[in-house]
Amino acid sequence: CRTGACTNPSMAAVIAGRACARAAARFTQMRPIAGIGLQVQFGTRAMSSSELDGTKTLGQLKDAFAGKCMSKVRYTYMAQQADVEGHIDAASVFRGVSESEENHAMGHLEFLQETGDPVSSQPISNTKEMLESAIISEHHDSSTMYPEFARIAREEGLEDAAEWFDTLAIAEAIHLRRFQGLLEDLPNM
Repeated sequence: CRTGACTNPSMAAVIAGRACARAAARFTQMRPIAGIGLQVQFGTRAMSSSELDGTKTLGQLKDAFAGKCMSKVRYTYMAQQADVEGHIDAASVFRGVSESEENHAMGHLEFLQETGDPVSSQPISNTKEMLESAIISEHHDSSTMYPEFARIAREEGLEDAAEWFDTLAIAEAIHLRRFQGLLEDLPNM
Protein backbone atom coordinates (compact mmCIF):
# COMPACT_ATOMS: atom_id res chain seq x y z
CA CYS A 1 0.00 0.00 0.00
CA ARG A 2 2.84 2.40 0.60
CA THR A 3 3.47 2.42 -3.13
CA GLY A 4 0.12 4.12 -3.64
CA ALA A 5 -1.88 1.31 -5.20
CA CYS A 6 -3.59 -0.63 -2.45
CA THR A 7 -6.59 -2.48 -3.84
CA ASN A 8 -6.81 -5.04 -1.04
CA PRO A 9 -10.10 -4.21 0.76
CA SER A 10 -9.08 -5.88 4.03
CA MET A 11 -5.78 -3.96 4.13
CA ALA A 12 -7.64 -0.77 3.25
CA ALA A 13 -10.02 -1.44 6.13
CA VAL A 14 -7.14 -1.86 8.58
CA ILE A 15 -5.37 1.26 7.35
CA ALA A 16 -8.56 3.31 7.33
CA GLY A 17 -9.41 2.11 10.83
CA ARG A 18 -12.67 0.52 9.69
CA ALA A 19 -13.96 -2.93 10.57
CA CYS A 20 -16.70 -3.01 7.96
CA ALA A 21 -15.59 -5.05 4.94
CA ARG A 22 -18.46 -3.64 2.87
CA ALA A 23 -17.25 -0.07 3.44
CA ALA A 24 -13.66 -1.15 2.86
CA ALA A 25 -14.60 -2.57 -0.54
CA ARG A 26 -15.31 1.01 -1.63
CA PHE A 27 -11.67 2.00 -1.12
CA THR A 28 -9.96 1.66 -4.45
CA GLN A 29 -6.58 3.27 -3.97
CA MET A 30 -4.22 4.46 -1.26
CA ARG A 31 -1.43 6.98 -1.58
CA PRO A 32 1.10 8.32 0.89
CA ILE A 33 0.59 11.79 2.38
CA ALA A 34 3.58 13.33 4.16
CA GLY A 35 3.20 13.40 7.91
CA ILE A 36 -0.05 11.44 8.18
CA GLY A 37 0.51 8.11 6.46
CA LEU A 38 -1.85 6.90 3.79
CA GLN A 39 -4.72 8.69 2.11
CA VAL A 40 -7.82 6.71 1.20
CA GLN A 41 -9.21 7.19 -2.28
CA PHE A 42 -12.87 6.29 -2.69
CA GLY A 43 -14.61 4.69 -5.65
CA THR A 44 -18.07 6.01 -4.90
CA ARG A 45 -21.10 6.24 -7.12
CA ALA A 46 -23.83 8.78 -7.50
CA MET A 47 -27.13 7.87 -5.89
CA SER A 48 -30.38 8.63 -7.63
CA SER A 49 -32.77 11.22 -6.30
CA SER A 50 -35.30 8.49 -5.65
CA GLU A 51 -32.85 6.65 -3.38
CA LEU A 52 -32.04 9.70 -1.25
CA ASP A 53 -35.16 11.92 -1.40
CA GLY A 54 -36.74 12.30 2.00
CA THR A 55 -33.97 10.44 3.83
CA LYS A 56 -31.94 11.61 6.77
CA THR A 57 -28.90 10.40 4.84
CA LEU A 58 -29.41 13.13 2.23
CA GLY A 59 -29.21 15.79 4.94
CA GLN A 60 -26.23 14.06 6.52
CA LEU A 61 -24.37 13.96 3.19
CA LYS A 62 -25.01 17.68 2.71
CA ASP A 63 -23.93 18.48 6.27
CA ALA A 64 -20.84 16.30 5.97
CA PHE A 65 -19.94 17.95 2.65
CA ALA A 66 -20.19 21.42 4.20
CA GLY A 67 -18.20 20.35 7.25
CA LYS A 68 -15.41 18.78 5.22
CA CYS A 69 -15.18 21.85 2.99
CA MET A 70 -14.80 24.04 6.07
CA SER A 71 -12.21 21.68 7.53
CA LYS A 72 -10.22 21.80 4.28
CA VAL A 73 -9.96 25.58 4.42
CA ARG A 74 -9.41 25.71 8.19
CA TYR A 75 -6.53 23.24 8.06
CA THR A 76 -4.98 25.00 5.07
CA TYR A 77 -5.11 28.26 7.03
CA MET A 78 -3.62 26.53 10.09
CA ALA A 79 -0.80 25.11 7.94
CA GLN A 80 0.07 28.62 6.76
CA GLN A 81 0.11 29.90 10.33
CA ALA A 82 2.27 26.97 11.47
CA ASP A 83 4.69 27.80 8.64
CA VAL A 84 4.89 31.44 9.77
CA GLU A 85 5.64 30.25 13.32
CA GLY A 86 8.33 27.86 12.04
CA HIS A 87 6.47 24.63 12.91
CA ILE A 88 7.17 22.82 9.65
CA ASP A 89 6.09 19.37 10.90
CA ALA A 90 2.76 20.74 12.14
CA ALA A 91 2.27 22.61 8.86
CA SER A 92 2.88 19.39 6.92
CA VAL A 93 0.32 17.47 8.96
CA PHE A 94 -2.24 20.27 8.62
CA ARG A 95 -1.71 20.23 4.83
CA GLY A 96 -2.02 16.45 4.63
CA VAL A 97 -5.20 16.37 6.67
CA SER A 98 -6.55 19.31 4.65
CA GLU A 99 -6.06 17.30 1.46
CA SER A 100 -7.73 14.33 3.09
CA GLU A 101 -10.74 16.44 4.07
CA GLU A 102 -11.02 17.66 0.49
CA ASN A 103 -11.09 14.05 -0.72
CA HIS A 104 -13.82 13.25 1.80
CA ALA A 105 -15.89 16.21 0.57
CA MET A 106 -15.45 15.00 -3.01
CA GLY A 107 -16.72 11.57 -1.98
CA HIS A 108 -19.81 13.15 -0.40
CA LEU A 109 -20.38 15.21 -3.54
CA GLU A 110 -20.18 12.10 -5.72
CA PHE A 111 -23.05 10.60 -3.74
CA LEU A 112 -25.01 13.84 -4.19
CA GLN A 113 -24.32 14.24 -7.91
CA GLU A 114 -27.75 13.04 -9.07
CA THR A 115 -29.70 14.63 -6.22
CA GLY A 116 -28.19 18.03 -6.85
CA ASP A 117 -25.57 20.50 -5.75
CA PRO A 118 -25.76 20.86 -1.96
CA VAL A 119 -25.56 24.66 -2.38
CA SER A 120 -27.89 25.38 -5.31
CA SER A 121 -29.94 22.15 -5.26
CA GLN A 122 -29.44 22.00 -9.04
CA PRO A 123 -28.39 18.79 -10.80
CA ILE A 124 -24.64 18.50 -11.42
CA SER A 125 -24.23 15.36 -13.51
CA ASN A 126 -22.54 17.08 -16.49
CA THR A 127 -20.59 20.25 -17.30
CA LYS A 128 -23.64 22.20 -18.50
CA GLU A 129 -25.52 21.45 -15.27
CA MET A 130 -22.45 22.28 -13.19
CA LEU A 131 -22.08 25.65 -14.91
CA GLU A 132 -25.78 26.40 -14.40
CA SER A 133 -25.47 25.50 -10.72
CA ALA A 134 -22.35 27.65 -10.32
CA ILE A 135 -24.13 30.58 -11.99
CA ILE A 136 -27.02 30.33 -9.53
CA SER A 137 -24.62 30.24 -6.56
CA GLU A 138 -22.40 33.07 -7.77
CA HIS A 139 -25.42 35.23 -8.63
CA HIS A 140 -26.80 34.74 -5.12
CA ASP A 141 -23.44 35.50 -3.50
CA SER A 142 -22.75 38.61 -5.59
CA SER A 143 -26.22 40.16 -5.65
CA THR A 144 -27.83 39.05 -2.39
CA MET A 145 -25.60 37.44 0.23
CA TYR A 146 -22.53 39.69 0.30
CA PRO A 147 -24.43 42.96 -0.22
CA GLU A 148 -26.68 42.00 2.72
CA PHE A 149 -23.66 41.06 4.84
CA ALA A 150 -22.05 44.42 4.01
CA ARG A 151 -25.24 46.31 4.90
CA ILE A 152 -25.47 44.60 8.29
CA ALA A 153 -21.76 45.14 9.02
CA ARG A 154 -22.19 48.86 8.29
CA GLU A 155 -25.23 49.02 10.57
CA GLU A 156 -23.09 47.48 13.29
CA GLY A 157 -20.27 49.98 12.68
CA LEU A 158 -17.90 47.36 11.27
CA GLU A 159 -16.69 49.18 8.16
CA ASP A 160 -13.66 46.92 7.60
CA ALA A 161 -15.92 43.86 7.48
CA ALA A 162 -18.38 45.73 5.24
CA GLU A 163 -15.60 46.62 2.80
CA TRP A 164 -14.42 42.99 2.83
CA PHE A 165 -17.95 41.82 1.95
CA ASP A 166 -18.19 44.49 -0.80
CA THR A 167 -14.91 43.23 -2.26
CA LEU A 168 -16.17 39.66 -2.19
CA ALA A 169 -19.41 40.68 -3.93
CA ILE A 170 -17.29 42.11 -6.75
CA ALA A 171 -15.16 38.95 -6.91
CA GLU A 172 -18.28 36.74 -7.01
CA ALA A 173 -19.70 38.88 -9.85
CA ILE A 174 -16.49 38.23 -11.79
CA HIS A 175 -16.86 34.51 -11.13
CA LEU A 176 -20.47 34.74 -12.31
CA ARG A 177 -19.46 36.37 -15.60
CA ARG A 178 -16.75 33.75 -16.17
CA PHE A 179 -19.22 30.89 -15.66
CA GLN A 180 -21.81 32.61 -17.88
CA GLY A 181 -19.23 32.99 -20.63
CA LEU A 182 -18.28 29.33 -20.38
CA LEU A 183 -21.91 28.28 -20.52
CA GLU A 184 -22.48 30.40 -23.64
CA ASP A 185 -19.39 28.86 -25.28
CA LEU A 186 -20.07 25.30 -24.13
CA PRO A 187 -21.45 24.05 -27.48
CA ASN A 188 -18.25 25.35 -29.11
CA MET A 189 -15.86 23.72 -26.64
